Amino acid sequence: HFDRLAVNLTDPSGLGSWQSAGQNVGGCVKNESLTFNLEFGPHTVSGVEFRIAETMSSPRRCRVQFSLDNALGPWQDAWNFIVSSPGARKVFKSSYDYAKNRTVFAAAVVEIFGSIERAWQALTANNTENLKKSSLGTFFQKLHHEIGRDRGNPAKRAAAARVLSMDHKVLFRELDTDNEGYV
Repeated sequence: HFDRLAVNLTDPSGLGSWQSAGQNVGGCVKNESLTFNLEFGPHTVSGVEFRIAETMSSPRRCRVQFSLDNALGPWQDAWNFIVSSPGARKVFKSSYDYAKNRTVFAAAVVEIFGSIERAWQALTANNTENLKKSSLGTFFQKLHHEIGRDRGNPAKRAAAARVLSMDHKVLFRELDTDNEGYV
């Protein structure tokens, strides 16, 4: 909040802080944010760590977002986390493994289709060289439909369940590492 700017957040002594603005709903501050502008090329933030000053002011539901444009947005979610039992700890850490979904997805589609070649054919139904976000969404819909009808191989059903538990939009962002709009 512009009235209460963050102070010394990158101070190695850990004495940095920010204060909540006076905007609260039902005694709780809502929608408070802290923005970092990372300069000199693309960066990946894979974790956050912060000290919890007091139990009553601790965050509960948090999300890490990013913008491809600038520090004012538009924002996209990277990951969410909940600070459970804030009074029991003085420091909170959260991290996200961007490669985990890619690895789980790749292993699951090979399990389902038997080979990387057949998996790629299923992912790119129009037999193109590239996978687009819309094609991945269509693949998720077809897989959901097919797995509902197929009562066969339990290993394939489990692999399909792993894939379908993912958010295809988040997965595509993780697959599209160079941000070109296709894989």
